[in-house]
Amino acid sequence: MMLMGLVASTTTIQVGRSDISRTEDESVYAIEDVVIHPGYNPADSYIDDIALLKLRKPLVFSDQVQPVRLPKRFFEIDVQESNLVTLVGWGRNASDGPVQTTLQEIDYYAVPNDECNRIHSNHIYPTQICAAEPGGGKGQCSHLSHTPDGSNQGQTSASSGLESLVKISKMC
Repeated sequence: MMLMGLVASTTTIQVGRSDISRTEDESVYAIEDVVIHPGYNPADSYIDDIALLKLRKPLVFSDQVQPVRLPKRFFEIDVQESNLVTLVGWGRNASDGPVQTTLQEIDYYAVPNDECNRIHSNHIYPTQICAAEPGGGKGQCSHLSHTPDGSNQGQTSASSGLESLVKISKMC
């Protein structure tokens, strides 16, 4: 988890930006506290890999800053191969390339976890979404993922969590 060892009193977040090379004062918020899930175990970083950030002042919503719609407790996504999964983040476009400063987006198709477990030797957890590009050709590079993924079902979209929820069948 990237937040392990984070000192809240000296850390800020920037919201509403798609280009992280620019900083605007109104988009920077100081962190008051970091609450890591009590079940998180660094030795098995795919389980309960989530934390809450308490901000010193309330977030101001705008066209660029919106709340994320979270799924209900014990929500299960009915994964069909036709479900589109979008992964967004600032990351690399190539395994040896620079980290991008503008928001990147890549679309995959969901793969049922039982099929994904056959590919990944039963290393897929029920809380993960497995995704792939039919025929390959696209992959997630390192650093492209420390953001929620959006899983679209019908006309609604719900964030299912962070990086550890998405298992990509082809890396960069």
